[in-house]
Amino acid sequence: MAGEQPSIDMAGEYSWGSRIVAGSVQTLRGKRLERHPPDRFSLIVIDEAHHAPSRTYRELLAHFPAAKVFGITATADRMDGIAQGNVFDSIAFRKDIDEGVDEGFLVPVIPIAKRIESVDLSKIKTKAGDLAEGALEEEMLKSVAAIARATFETVGDRKTLVFTPGVGSAHAVAAALNEMRPGCARVVDGTTDKDIRKQILRGHKAGDFQFLVNCLVFTEGYDDPTVAAIVNARPTKSRALYVQVAGRGLRVLPGIGELLTVEERIAAIKASAKPDCMLVDITGQAGRHKLIGPLDLLGGKYLPEEHERASELLDKDGGTLGEALEEARAQLRGEKEKREATEREREIARQAAAARVKHSSSAFELFSQYGIGDPEADAWSPGWMHEAATQPQQQALERLGVWAEGMTKGQASKLLNTAKIWHSKNLATFKQRKTLGAKGIDVPWNLSFDVAHKLIDAIAANGWRPLGRERVDELMGRKQEA
Repeated sequence: MAGEQPSIDMAGEYSWGSRIVAGSVQTLRGKRLERHPPDRFSLIVIDEAHHAPSRTYRELLAHFPAAKVFGITATADRMDGIAQGNVFDSIAFRKDIDEGVDEGFLVPVIPIAKRIESVDLSKIKTKAGDLAEGALEEEMLKSVAAIARATFETVGDRKTLVFTPGVGSAHAVAAALNEMRPGCARVVDGTTDKDIRKQILRGHKAGDFQFLVNCLVFTEGYDDPTVAAIVNARPTKSRALYVQVAGRGLRVLPGIGELLTVEERIAAIKASAKPDCMLVDITGQAGRHKLIGPLDLLGGKYLPEEHERASELLDKDGGTLGEALEEARAQLRGEKEKREATEREREIARQAAAARVKHSSSAFELFSQYGIGDPEADAWSPGWMHEAATQPQQQALERLGVWAEGMTKGQASKLLNTAKIWHSKNLATFKQRKTLGAKGIDVPWNLSFDVAHKLIDAIAANGWRPLGRERVDELMGRKQEA
C-alpha cells in the first residue's frame, strides 16, 4: 500500500535489509535480535501493546534505545500491576467500545446471563489477579453438559465462538454440542496442528459448522466479522480478558466500516445479516469474587447505580447493552429531579433478589442434578412462569419423583415437558436416573430406558451395592480403554 517492500523475521525467514521488518517478540530474541544493529530502526510499532510492559518486550526495546515506540491495543488494562508508563510516555488516542457502537464501527451487544448453579466459583483462589486456571478448569468440567445446553438453546442459528478455561473443557463442551446436533461443533486449542487449525477456521468462516470452541486461543488477532454470538464459559475477574473475548464478535460486516457517515454505518448495520452480537455470559456461584460481566465492557463511563439499573432493564426487557445503559441513566436522572427515594427501591430489589434465591434453591439443585436448564434463570421468561406451580403440576411431578417445594409454573412445565420428551424417545425416566445417580453412575442425557432398566436390575442382583466400572461400561455398551 505504501510502495515499500517489507521483509519478515519469522521461523525460517530472515529480514534482508529492507526499511520495514515484520516480526514477533517471540522470534526477535537472543542471537536473532543481535543480528540487528541497535541503531537499525527509528520506529517500533507494537500491536496488542498491552503486552509491552512485560519483560520480553522491554528487553527487545532496550536493544534499540534510540527508537520511538508506538503501541496499538484494544485492551489497555493489565492485571499484573505493571504500568504502561514503563514503555509509553502518553496516550495519543483512545476510543472505547461504546463510542465504536455509537459511531457504527462496532455492532450493538445483546447480553444474556446464564447462571449454572452447579458451577461453584466461591472456593477458587485468585492468582495473578484472576481465577486460578487449573481450579477453574476443574470446576467448569463438572458442568459441560449444562454449558453446552445453555449455549445450544440460547444462540439460535447464530455463528458462535465459545470460550472455555482449558483444553479438556473445550473438547468436552464441543462433544456435548455434537451430541445434541452431530457435526455442529469443532475445537481449536494450543496443540492443534497448524494446517488443521486453518482448515477448521476456513470451515467455520464458510458456515460449514456453527460452534467453534476454544480455550482462550482466539482472544487476540482472530478476525471473523460473521461471528454473531460469543459464549463466555470462562468466568474472569479481568476486564482486559473479558473485552478481548467479547470483542471477537463485535466487528461489523465487511464494507460497513468504510461508509463515510455515522448514519450510513448504523443504517447498514441494522439492515445487515448481523445487526447485533449476542454475548452469553456463563456464570455460577461467585462467592467473594467480583466477576467481570457485559456491563463492564463500557468501563467507567457509567456510575455503579446506572450499571445496576441497566442490569434490571436487561433482565426485564432485553435489548442492547448501550440502550439499557442510556435508558438507565435517563431514568435515574428523572428520579433525582423528582426527588424520589431511589435508596428504598434498591433495598426492595435486594430483598426480593434474596427471597428469590432462597425460594428456588431446592429447585435449582434439582435442575442441576439432571443437567436440565432452569427456566427461572432466563431473564426473558414471561411473568406467569414465575408464579407458584399448580396442584395438578405438583401431583404429576410427585408421581415422577421430582417435586421440590417452591417450584414455579415455568420450572414444573420444563420438567413435565422433559419427561414427555424422554418417554417419546424411550429414554431413561427421572426415577431411573435418580436411582442410578445414587449408585455413583454418571447418567448421560441420551441413556435409553432399556439400558437403565438393565443397570438397575444388575444393581438389585448385586444386593443394591454399586457396580464396578467395567460392569457399568459393559451394560452401557461402552468400549473399554486399552
